[in-house]
Amino acid sequence: LAAGNLAVTALKLTSRLFGGKSEAEVKEMYGEGQINGSEIVAKPELWKEPQIPTYPDEEFKLPQIPVAVKLEKHSFIDDVISGAGSKPEAKEMMKEADRIIGKGSFSFKQVIYSGDDCQPTKVLGLIWKPATDVLSIATRVNQDGKVKGKKVKEDADLYNLQDALDENLTKKMVHRFAAQTFDPIGLCSPILLRIKLVLRKTCLLKLGWQDFIPKSLRDELVKSLEDRAEVAKLEFDRCVVPDEPTGLPSLMMFSDGSSEAYASNAYLRWPTRQGFETFLLATKSRVAPVKCESIPRLELMGCQMSTRLAKSVRDALPFDIIRVMYFTDSSCVLSQIVSNSAMLNTFNSHRIGEIQS
Repeated sequence: LAAGNLAVTALKLTSRLFGGKSEAEVKEMYGEGQINGSEIVAKPELWKEPQIPTYPDEEFKLPQIPVAVKLEKHSFIDDVISGAGSKPEAKEMMKEADRIIGKGSFSFKQVIYSGDDCQPTKVLGLIWKPATDVLSIATRVNQDGKVKGKKVKEDADLYNLQDALDENLTKKMVHRFAAQTFDPIGLCSPILLRIKLVLRKTCLLKLGWQDFIPKSLRDELVKSLEDRAEVAKLEFDRCVVPDEPTGLPSLMMFSDGSSEAYASNAYLRWPTRQGFETFLLATKSRVAPVKCESIPRLELMGCQMSTRLAKSVRDALPFDIIRVMYFTDSSCVLSQIVSNSAMLNTFNSHRIGEIQS
């Protein structure tokens, strides 16, 4: 399951790199044959540092991999999610892809391009609106779950959760609510983190799975679930590449920690003829351990998360990153990073060593 989530996350990141995107599904794939296969402080001058374009004398173009490689790397089960620099190029790519899979007696059942006037469709758990080429998060609240793949009851009204939910809710229900929104690249991580904090409080109270949560915690839970109605309205640009980049991007990593959670954000910063354009690429957040840790330790764990998220992003991107910059407002962590990790205690030594490597 973990490996599958990593594959989905990597493919989601890759699919946001094309100006013209196409999404296709292989027709009757299984019957035709076998396939192998919080507050951050940053110095303003860091953002204003001049950067020489990679290709100052000619138009810069992102490197494109062969169509056969795209079919291998940009597919998940029977869906192919790939693209090119523009819609005409994407159509030519799909013609070549159709020719390649035709040699194995396969064919595409449906192909959707960015800009097509059609209904929103689900792509690896996210809602993609081709007409405007934006992504949104599918949200729902259902306290009864499913039995044999079918809902016991219909989803609750997000605008009337106070009355729609039972007066007595168990810890098991809180866990179910936390898992009902699928957001692997963390586009709505700050909002979805709130319900995880409620689940953390149930652990601090040492409640059992079938124990009822206190009324004050239920009110906090309902308020966090009501935010999902606003999450459904949020839209994110699918493409994170500007129209006319003049060079390869930088990866900007921000991290922070508090007594309840720690998080990391990844941004792509592209040089353009008009200056720089920055896009939110992915985020990651986790609740703090139940065992009380100091704020510097949690900020250190946030920095460790930044290095891991940066590695995942770089492995998923099909082009090079010219540099990676890490930002944190913790002077304690910064002083440890520039020190010898072998001189620190066990907890800090392992994490600082991973960051330094």
